[in-house]
Amino acid sequence: MSYLFKEISKKWQQKWQEKKVFYTKEDVSSPKYYCLEMFPYPSGKMHMGHLRNYSIGDVTARYHRALGYNVLYPMGWDAFGLPAENAAIENNLSPKDWTIGNIAQMRYQLESIGLSYDWEREQITCLPDYYRHEQEMFISFLENGIAYQKESDVNWDPVDNTVLANEQVIDGRGWRSGALIEKKKLNQWFLKITDFAEDLSDSLDSLKDWPESVKVMQKNWIGVSEGALIDFEILTIDNIENNIYNFYNFDYKINENQKKELEIEIKNNIKSLNLNKLTIYTTKPETIFGASFIAISIEHELVKKIESYFTIIDNFLFNLKKTDKKKLNNQFNLKKTEELKKFIDECKLYYEIINKKIKKSEEIEKIGFFTGFYAIHPFYNEYPDSIQKLIPIYIANFVISDYGTGAIFGCPAHDKRDYEFAIKYQLPIKPVVKPLIQSSQEEDINSDHKSDTIISSLHKDIDYKTYKYNPIPYIESGIIFNSGPIDGFTTEDAKKFIINKLESSGFGLGKKKYRIRDWGISRQRYWGCPIPIIYCPKCGTIPVDRSDLPILLPENPDFEKSGNPLIYDDSWRVTKCHICGSNAQRETDTFDTFFESSWYFLRFCSKKDEKNLNISDLKKWMPVDQYIGGIEHAILHLLYARFFVRALSKCGYFNKDDIGGILEPFKSLLTQGMVCNMAFKDENGKWINGQDSYIQKDGSYICKKTSRKLYPVGVEKMSKSKFNGINPDDIIDNYGADAARLFILSDSPPDKNLEWSNTGIDGAYRYLNKIYTIAEDLSKKNEKIKLIDIALKIKAEYLNNKNIFNKSFNNEISYFIEQITLKNLCNPDILKKIHRYIANVSDDIKLFKINKAIAKIRELSNLYFHCESDFDKIFLIIVVIILLSPITPHLSEEIWEMFGFTEIYGMLSEIRYWPDYNKQIINESIINLPVQLNGKLKGIISIYSDMSEESIVKTAIDNISALSNTIYKNKDHNHSNNLDYEKNQIGKIIKKVIYIPQKILNIII
Repeated sequence: MSYLFKEISKKWQQKWQEKKVFYTKEDVSSPKYYCLEMFPYPSGKMHMGHLRNYSIGDVTARYHRALGYNVLYPMGWDAFGLPAENAAIENNLSPKDWTIGNIAQMRYQLESIGLSYDWEREQITCLPDYYRHEQEMFISFLENGIAYQKESDVNWDPVDNTVLANEQVIDGRGWRSGALIEKKKLNQWFLKITDFAEDLSDSLDSLKDWPESVKVMQKNWIGVSEGALIDFEILTIDNIENNIYNFYNFDYKINENQKKELEIEIKNNIKSLNLNKLTIYTTKPETIFGASFIAISIEHELVKKIESYFTIIDNFLFNLKKTDKKKLNNQFNLKKTEELKKFIDECKLYYEIINKKIKKSEEIEKIGFFTGFYAIHPFYNEYPDSIQKLIPIYIANFVISDYGTGAIFGCPAHDKRDYEFAIKYQLPIKPVVKPLIQSSQEEDINSDHKSDTIISSLHKDIDYKTYKYNPIPYIESGIIFNSGPIDGFTTEDAKKFIINKLESSGFGLGKKKYRIRDWGISRQRYWGCPIPIIYCPKCGTIPVDRSDLPILLPENPDFEKSGNPLIYDDSWRVTKCHICGSNAQRETDTFDTFFESSWYFLRFCSKKDEKNLNISDLKKWMPVDQYIGGIEHAILHLLYARFFVRALSKCGYFNKDDIGGILEPFKSLLTQGMVCNMAFKDENGKWINGQDSYIQKDGSYICKKTSRKLYPVGVEKMSKSKFNGINPDDIIDNYGADAARLFILSDSPPDKNLEWSNTGIDGAYRYLNKIYTIAEDLSKKNEKIKLIDIALKIKAEYLNNKNIFNKSFNNEISYFIEQITLKNLCNPDILKKIHRYIANVSDDIKLFKINKAIAKIRELSNLYFHCESDFDKIFLIIVVIILLSPITPHLSEEIWEMFGFTEIYGMLSEIRYWPDYNKQIINESIINLPVQLNGKLKGIISIYSDMSEESIVKTAIDNISALSNTIYKNKDHNHSNNLDYEKNQIGKIIKKVIYIPQKILNIII
């Protein structure tokens, strides 16, 4: 009988479903294990990335069930979003119908792979029984000061006609549409993620089982910087006659009466403008003695006040011009207010160039507008000889409005942007930091004198010779000079001194600032969760009453008009205020879809019929033990999820002890690599499907269908636009779910990219077919009956002494294998290797080296050809399919049943079955072997006495860094841990291997 994989898969999937094998058990006696993948958007079709991601998760869940854990492994659907709305418009369907239909199709596909999900806990975020809870969460956020509304400049996607958060703008383009982002001012709802920035950053260090790259990406995005807030007094009127004369550039002096009139006019208005203090933020307070200008952003609150100030003077001079035409020449023909507006418009053009990635910010010319105002240096009165008293205030295009305070002091000698700006506007450049040591033959960083190598006596232990002289602008750390009380300090000590000085004198304070901005959650689309807010003319902006939740979307949106159909739906938008009964209007914006995915892992802890988050369920399951998803979500989703846990805790939904003792949702994180395939273009440079091509003798590619020549671009991520995708349905239909799973997990480590290979999937199928054929043949042997009899006796022995054996053995299967071993019912050498492979495969799966686990299982199965008796062969195949079962569950169940073990123990999927290994047997055959590279000792490895020379060499390279760094020195991200690549490299680099068995290994390169 042949390997009928379709029938086998259908048979076992039906059995699992009938017995509800994967439904989460209410078992408090077993340790819990919560395994979760990032839930998918229901696009309607599963792709190979889905297949890989979910196969990794399924192996993890099945492995922990086999170990005896009570596993929670749910699945749901991130079902709101613009693609559904756009597709519904194109297909003349409602977004809900389109989405629910896609979910049904994708669920069928996921079930066909044999994934062991608890479908009883399925969550669909577009249904009211899910999103009503997040509407209530939003009201709680509002009540606790976490949610707020403000008018702001937003990122507007002109294709999707909606606002995007900063994190959703990639290289100036919308993360979904790819459209160039525009800036607009809109009233938006925000969540105060900045209130949690410090904790979000600091707590990353506690996530020991997260990839370091993800933690670095989040730290950089949060962007903590330590510096100081410094208050500068603004000088509004200082020698008004000269100020006006110079600033307005007209060639006569106003008379005393006119001067007094102007002073009175300014003084009458200046108090209302509150032009007395300007607070700046700097990360280099130690350079404050080198400050030569202050720059503010065009959006700084001071700009509007300055504009009002200009208007006072402009109006005065305009009236003066009308009454005194002879004295005022024609040079005065443009008001300062108009000059300022023109400058601001010019800055906006620069920002547009940056946003569209035409130029980088550092490539943009630094321009400024002198305001006519000066600030007084806060330390001038105390150190007048070391400081420029009056510091001009500019508006500049390189100052960012939403970082710090939107104002900086410029120290041109020690900042590249400040230096460019100072050169352009001929501002003073005063050096205050120099390298820790300089040659007396070189010019000092201060061009007025030679270096004298001044070193603070407090810092004689520093090796100054490691520092090299750099010209202005010098931006490294060093020694402070030209700075009064901090001369001779290192920059680090000077920073501390200045912050203490600012705080003690009342001019400022030390402050941490963060790059991250509050999360804008308003989206101007229909297909999202309605924001539970109403606008009442009497009561103002208020949340809906909780008793009115959920606020449902209207069923039949009208997409005839562009934009958000909720705006035009009066029957939905117009409502009554629950407080005063007046006519009111609903908020027509909907939540950003990341809102739904920021808490779904909490919802999975309880059954679908639970009304809200259940504390006892959260205590039972949180945190998620293993989270799996793409690296592309390292910032957006993962950061929002971490924030949500903290925000909900602040609102009283739970405390940290309710979710595992830490306010972190995901204990361990695996970011799986992408599935890639060769991509092709035609002679016109357009992407073309080349999956049916063949290679000619000259190496060129020809399309089988059209006979056209194809031009390979390289191995690219599978995508629809590049026509290099593989349909998982076709693979499952032609090779079976188990073969698809085996190949997608065997060729590369889960966290690395996988290159698709037709020969690879063929090989996976042939291997499983071979195992099935061997098992089927062995099942007809008499030795099978013998093994069943032995298994029944061992089971009875185990059950009679269960209380004793439970302390020594993880499960009945472990006891069965141990008894076969102790009673020497198999060849001792075969048994030793079986236990060794059980240990190695267990370790590999635990460490997510699933590809290496598969390689070892295949090695183990090759022992079949070294077995002399049918009994040994049957026992070996039993162990092979046990180890394969998390990876190829259908085949394993079939062979398990074929040998009669299902009747004895039950289905593998419903029992504890992962085998223990005999440590004593393994340790007896371990030898410590010295390893040399070109005759020099590089390390010692532990090997088994019967290992082949090839395996020993590979073990040495994998475990001694001096060898692996040499052999795999050109290994990149995609090749890391790729078995074929490693084998090829070993063959290329190693010239000779000298191995004296069990004594020493010398590798010659």
